[in-house]
Amino acid sequence: IFRNAIIQPNNCKTYVDLCKLLSQYISEHYSITIENFILEKCDSYLDEVENIESLNDKNNYDDYCQLIKKKLCNVGNIQLLGELYNNNLIDDIPITKIIDLLLNNTSSDKLTEYNQDYIINNVDCLFKLLSTIYVKNYLFIVNYIDTIKERTSNKNYPAKARFMYMDIADIHKKLKLKLKLKIFKDFVIIYN
Repeated sequence: IFRNAIIQPNNCKTYVDLCKLLSQYISEHYSITIENFILEKCDSYLDEVENIESLNDKNNYDDYCQLIKKKLCNVGNIQLLGELYNNNLIDDIPITKIIDLLLNNTSSDKLTEYNQDYIINNVDCLFKLLSTIYVKNYLFIVNYIDTIKERTSNKNYPAKARFMYMDIADIHKKLKLKLKLKIFKDFVIIYN
């Protein structure tokens, strides 16, 4: 399930629904849960992200293809973890660890250490994760918005990374607007 979900990120929701059904079935019929297995997968993903290599020699076609496959799998992993979180199969702790790791991997002091592809891939993963989970828990974006806003204007970041940070900041703006509308609607209901 995990391998297919990772290479087919557009179908992650379906695979997570399957995980949810399996979890219910296993917990009803056996004395184990799949949540521990899922947490092990989350930890192994964290190890993978920490050990991603950046490819400097793009002349080697096989290495280049392998790098592209890794990037797609990273996005698939992130999509899967976000959907698992949205379906209460993992909690806030692994998500917080992943966000912290992705932000750390793209901190301004890492800009000279890693190539642009590495930075962009990590920001892409961060965007995918936050855009997947913000409806369930908008506090993840709120807690990191100052860092994200600072990076949107930092010209040392690759343009593509800055634009993805801007997209995350736009999600934050939409959330603020939705909250204001909800408060206004609640106010109108109360006083009518």
